[in-house]
Amino acid sequence: MTDSSSNKDAYRRGRALQHAGRLTEAAACYREALSQRPDDHRALYQLGMLAHRAGNIRAAESLLRSAISFAGNEPDYPVALGQLLEQTGRPKEAIEVFRAAVSADPTHFAALLHLATLQQKIGDTVAALGNYELAIELDGDHLALLVSIARLLNDMGDSERAARLSTHAITLKPDLAPAHTNLGVALAAASKHGAAVEAFKRSLTLQPHQPDVYARLGSSLAAAGNHDRARHAFENCLRREPGHIEALSAMAGLLAQIDEQPPASAIIDFSMVSTATLTAPPGTSQDNFLHELSRSAADSDDVSLLPARDAAVAHLVTVLRQHISQYIAARPQSWQPLPSLGDLWPAPLAWRLALHTADVSGQPPRHAASWLSGLVYPGPENGSVEHGLSVAFGQPGENTGSTDWHRMQPGEILLFPSFFRYQIEATGACVTMIKIDVIARADPPAG
Repeated sequence: MTDSSSNKDAYRRGRALQHAGRLTEAAACYREALSQRPDDHRALYQLGMLAHRAGNIRAAESLLRSAISFAGNEPDYPVALGQLLEQTGRPKEAIEVFRAAVSADPTHFAALLHLATLQQKIGDTVAALGNYELAIELDGDHLALLVSIARLLNDMGDSERAARLSTHAITLKPDLAPAHTNLGVALAAASKHGAAVEAFKRSLTLQPHQPDVYARLGSSLAAAGNHDRARHAFENCLRREPGHIEALSAMAGLLAQIDEQPPASAIIDFSMVSTATLTAPPGTSQDNFLHELSRSAADSDDVSLLPARDAAVAHLVTVLRQHISQYIAARPQSWQPLPSLGDLWPAPLAWRLALHTADVSGQPPRHAASWLSGLVYPGPENGSVEHGLSVAFGQPGENTGSTDWHRMQPGEILLFPSFFRYQIEATGACVTMIKIDVIARADPPAG
């Protein structure tokens, strides 16, 4: 038997054993195939997939990269590598792999879908929408694609098209809960709250454990004037996910509207607001430090300030980590503004810090996964006293808390629960604001 036929025989035996679930024996056959032909990209790919399945990420990545290098234009290999990179927390690398696969084959549906989904996840909405559009031209009935693009269109404010695509998905699969959710979001955006309520209820009938959908249902019920049912929906959300930011915020607004006990102030508790002063590192004057921090934030090409690119931001991160840890340690062990629901704002077991510059106009957006929020005001770049930043908790015109404006001082840190509604107001031009998000993680820190 020639080397070529031995190689093919070993690969075929490996595939048969893999299909039979005898993975260790299959891997041995693939290694035998590679001993006959080291550039056998099929055996390299299958070994890489087996290594990934076994949790041997380093070996899997190496094998998949080798398979890609020998395979030329085999389209499935980059998709497998991209998925591995995404699952191991390397989204930018994954995007580059998916992008290369699409460049090699613009009709590769799986690569387009993975690329667009990951771009949507990291917030590159324009690029994501463009790739979704290309994918939908290839398969306009793909359910996962219809759900994903409708969700993105809702986020981008195109509720009319989101509703059309969601309705199409429901026609194809009437019991598809995410499509009913997307339809509800689109209808709510169009102020069709009665129809939105029915869509959210249908989604929850199909898939009951959806805290986010209960929160959306509550908001639509409140907008339709059904306050008792809205409160019930928010409570259902909070029972399933204590600390749900949108539900807590909306519940405070609802309690203010219906003027019932407990009052809105039970949730918007201003004792939970913390202020601190950001002091300069040793050997640096306060004025120079704040000037450098303001310049770093203003000159940042990326909205995100992490990872820290200079000493001023790195020092800010160190100080914030200390203050956040103190804030968490000092908070009540159990916070029960609505006693029947138990602890509504449990402290995270682990967290990560996100910092970014933010627009000072209107209501700053809340990070969906944020547990604690905050602001840092470094002060104006030019030191002018005519520049300033003020914060008010509670929307003006709503009885959800104080509408008094708090004028922040240069170097001030403000921390508060992420469910607090607030507005900011800038005096003068080019006022720099740094937004803090403390994002809960499910995994405790190692060690």
